[in-house]
Amino acid sequence: MKKQLTLLLAAWFLFGVAGLSLAEEAAVTAAQEPAAVEMDKKENKRGYFLNRLLDFTDILTFGASLGAQGSLDVSVTDFLRFGFGYGTGYEVAKRYDRLLGVGEYDAGNISFLFCTFDRDYYTPIYGDVPAFSMYSDVFWPVNLESEIYTKKVRDPWAVSVRAGIMLNIAIAFHPVEFADFFAGIFGCDIVGDDR
Repeated sequence: MKKQLTLLLAAWFLFGVAGLSLAEEAAVTAAQEPAAVEMDKKENKRGYFLNRLLDFTDILTFGASLGAQGSLDVSVTDFLRFGFGYGTGYEVAKRYDRLLGVGEYDAGNISFLFCTFDRDYYTPIYGDVPAFSMYSDVFWPVNLESEIYTKKVRDPWAVSVRAGIMLNIAIAFHPVEFADFFAGIFGCDIVGDDR
């Protein structure tokens, strides 16, 4: 009987210690989990606010170019556009899709309603705006499959104005980006540009 009691006490002690160490381990893990969850929450908040800021800056784009050029172009989307532009210049721009850059811009275009005659060429000097060209021989409706749209250099839905002689100034409002900013407040990313 004494031997059985000793084995029982030894088993209780061993399992008790093992149980205690498992309980301690669970307590330590439970104490660490809120810290990890809190860290994730901070990262998510930081990411949320950074994405809202970037979405807000996407609403307007602008550019300025200097050179032997002239333009007066007003568009309420690329499907309702009036104006012309001709010449060569050096451009500094914040373009659509978060593209920033400096480059040489050579343009010749006439637009009326949904038709356009375009000969636009862009050669980058600095930044992330890709080289592009938009060329049409005839006065033709806008083609959303042309390079300027597939490379996301120009937003077909933008409301924009470009005007000037020698110094051209361009500004554009992007309604889809405005909707993306507003929807992003509630956690929806329409454009798919959140990081």
